[in-house]
Amino acid sequence: MDESTLKSTLETLQKKIEELKGRIKETATLPEDVSAAERYKKAWLLQKSLAPEIGATYREMVKAVLQAGPLNEETLNRATRFLSKSTKWFELVHAYDDLAENSLILARMQEIEGHYEWAEPTLRLAIWYAKYGEGKKAYYEDALKDLKKRRKMEKHASQQEKS
Repeated sequence: MDESTLKSTLETLQKKIEELKGRIKETATLPEDVSAAERYKKAWLLQKSLAPEIGATYREMVKAVLQAGPLNEETLNRATRFLSKSTKWFELVHAYDDLAENSLILARMQEIEGHYEWAEPTLRLAIWYAKYGEGKKAYYEDALKDLKKRRKMEKHASQQEKS
């Protein structure tokens, strides 16, 4: 994906997010004859109902940035900002399966940077989320096992180079 395609994709996704957030703001500013408590309650309920969609849209932005590459520090930082926003929206509604998926993405990004010591606990967090979600716990446990294998192979390869 070239830079102009990425920019267009991100703008489209950001516009979708802004429209959803705008609906929440509109609800919070209902006419004056509606009590403040009622406006707040309606806005809160709408926010909770839209949170999964907003979180998923931010995650689409993460995937677009990572696919566009190159996988350097700037790209990973940009993806991390979107992933953080996605996670915030999923936390709002306790969407454990989505939080587990976001943790997996973060662990992969940490692994790309060579931070296996960070990626392992992040995958453990994904396993914890999955335990309370729809039951894809084994998937994340396998991902952790694979990460440990890759870490050992890389460690072995670096020791071979030193010899």
